[in-house]
Amino acid sequence: MPTWRHGRVVLVGDAAHCASPLSGRGTALALTGAWFLAQALRENPADLTRALEQYEHDQRPHAVRSQATAAPGGDRLVPASQEEIDARNRGLRASGSSERA
Repeated sequence: MPTWRHGRVVLVGDAAHCASPLSGRGTALALTGAWFLAQALRENPADLTRALEQYEHDQRPHAVRSQATAAPGGDRLVPASQEEIDARNRGLRASGSSERA
C-alpha cells in the first residue's frame, strides 16, 4: 500500500503490512508497529497527522525488509493442485525414508 493512513484512520498489524507466513515475522511486525505508533502519538500529542506520518516512517522499513525476506518455497507449502500436493507428499516421504536408512 502506498500509505497506511488516511485522515484520522491508520492501519496497523497485518492490515498495514501483512508479511508472508514464510517470513516468520508477523508477530514481530505487530509489536514494533504498536510500539512505533505509541511512541509517535506520545511525541506528537497535538499533531495527529505528524504522529501518523512518523509511525509510518519508522515502521515501513521493517515491514519492507520482512516482506522481502519471505523464503521461497510457497509452492511447496501450498501447492496449487491435488497432483502437486501428491507429488510433494511422495517427495517428503521418500526424503524421510532415505534419512532413516
